[in-house]
Amino acid sequence: MNEVKKMPELGFGEALKQAMDKLTQFSGRSRRSEFWWCMLAVIIANVVLSFIPYPSSG
Repeated sequence: MNEVKKMPELGFGEALKQAMDKLTQFSGRSRRSEFWWCMLAVIIANVVLSFIPYPSSG
């Protein structure tokens, strides 16, 4: 059986940088830590932006 190569986990900034670099690359895979750090950034941005009022049309 093939051995799985253990890669080091990424920190928050490093994961976001690699995710932005791979944004339009549709081949290969992302690391698990890269995915979850980016998901955390999206959730935080969503929470922060939900408190900003926007004008309603009516």
